[in-house]
Amino acid sequence: MDKAKREEHERAIRQEREALEAQEREENETLALQGKLKASLPSEPASTDKDIITIRLRFPTGDQHIRRFRMDEPVKCRYVHKQNVFKWLVVYSESLGFNMKTYRLLTSDVPKKDVATLDNNKSFRELKWPPREQITIGEK
Repeated sequence: MDKAKREEHERAIRQEREALEAQEREENETLALQGKLKASLPSEPASTDKDIITIRLRFPTGDQHIRRFRMDEPVKCRYVHKQNVFKWLVVYSESLGFNMKTYRLLTSDVPKKDVATLDNNKSFRELKWPPREQITIGEK
């Protein structure tokens, strides 16, 4: 009886340790992906540059980030991960920890548009985005 209890206790400890290791591995992979995504972003233009778009991202937490892009930059980027081509805006959002498997980006249009439905081969200008846009990040 004591041997069975001890084995059960050891098994529970081993399972807990394996779960913690898996969680740590997943967190490390997420941080590594965020770093790759940040590195893949085009350089941010200065606020004094011409033909820029300023995008304010509003997060579910209430926080906000502002990022500028060039109007003629394609919304599509060249970074490929798991056979998905990410959009610059999506790359930026994911680099901040908001994975598009769980979250979506909504424009300030009425009705709101999901950025995932936009033609990512076009530039911000071709999509007729205003010089300032607010994007809300929401859970799916």
